[in-house]
Amino acid sequence: MSGSDLRQQADEAIAKMADLGIEDLAASIEGDVVTLTGTARDVATKAKAMVAFNTFVVAANTLNMIRVDLDRMSPQKATLAMPAPRTMDHRTSPAVETQRIHVVLKGETLSGIAEKHYGKASEYLRIFNANRDVLNDPDVVTPGLRLRIP
Repeated sequence: MSGSDLRQQADEAIAKMADLGIEDLAASIEGDVVTLTGTARDVATKAKAMVAFNTFVVAANTLNMIRVDLDRMSPQKATLAMPAPRTMDHRTSPAVETQRIHVVLKGETLSGIAEKHYGKASEYLRIFNANRDVLNDPDVVTPGLRLRIP
């Protein structure tokens, strides 16, 4: 797919997503990677935007950099929206960690995907935590969803 085709798809998707209520929703394109930006009222809206965008646009990868406006959220929801602090391991660093993309097929589960990529179904939370921007529940994955596999 050419960059202009991807740009056109992204622009059309942004127009179709206007009713989601994300302020300044935009898509930047670098090669075949699309980055979504804007401000969402909550984490659920941010996740809906990613799912909606991926139904309209086929890119090698889509990064969800939509920020959540914590000032609009209740204190309880704001606390839940904050990611848990990461501890550094001397063997790895975020800059060195590589990620693959897995496109969810009908009937797949996170534990099945973990089994495929890590050899252990119990590693499903690793995938869930790496995809909190598009997943709200580790028991619910949608066919066609593109998941990062850290």
